[in-house]
Amino acid sequence: MLPLRYAPAVDTETPQTGPSDLVRTHEPPPAQLVLDGRYRFGTYNGPIARINPLDVVTATGARGRLQRAARNARLKEWEAFQLGDDAVFVLGAVYDTKSISLLQVLVVDKQAATIGRWEQKVPTSMVHVARGLNHTRSHGHVGRFSLQLTNEMDSGVVAVDASHPGRGALPPLELHGAGRCGPGEAGHLVICHPFADDRALYSHKTMMPFAGTLRAGAELTVFDPDRSFMILDDHHGDYPRLCGTTG
Repeated sequence: MLPLRYAPAVDTETPQTGPSDLVRTHEPPPAQLVLDGRYRFGTYNGPIARINPLDVVTATGARGRLQRAARNARLKEWEAFQLGDDAVFVLGAVYDTKSISLLQVLVVDKQAATIGRWEQKVPTSMVHVARGLNHTRSHGHVGRFSLQLTNEMDSGVVAVDASHPGRGALPPLELHGAGRCGPGEAGHLVICHPFADDRALYSHKTMMPFAGTLRAGAELTVFDPDRSFMILDDHHGDYPRLCGTTG
């Protein structure tokens, strides 16, 4: 198998069919998601340093605090990842829907056609989803089950650490490693798209090489960065309706 290569997002994308002047522009990212009370809607080719969705509230004092609390309660937020190689696929996430939250790691053995599920619904107070991918952590734990994503995107690293003691027929799990997302190492697609003038979907997806280890019971997988990948999904949505997890 040839080593994987990751190209930066292109600045423009022209459809194969349709009007010749229909071009989607991938712009340089703004410094922050909300500026002067307004979302910076667009499609960007790199990270937005400051993710500040609550700053769309411009009221001050008690009224402003109430509006920010209400808006925060409506935000659906998660930091998720997919990683793997030819033999193994792993999906994991720290979800916070503000009604119920979820810690999740799924491991697919492609050759055996099996799926291991290490997951637990938890109160929203037991998880934290980072806003921004520089010097932040998304994490949660319940009992001896813990999951953490450490974000140092300005240094070109996103680390994943998960640990579960196992229970019943479910074996113990240890997943530890990091993706490299420095200049020339990763491709970024960042969007801020409107639900309304003051409500938006923000998503940052990054594909990068991954190096690390996965131990599920007695099975050990070593991820070689030349043949392994990681896709990060940072998501913050000010959805118009309540929604929950499907895990």
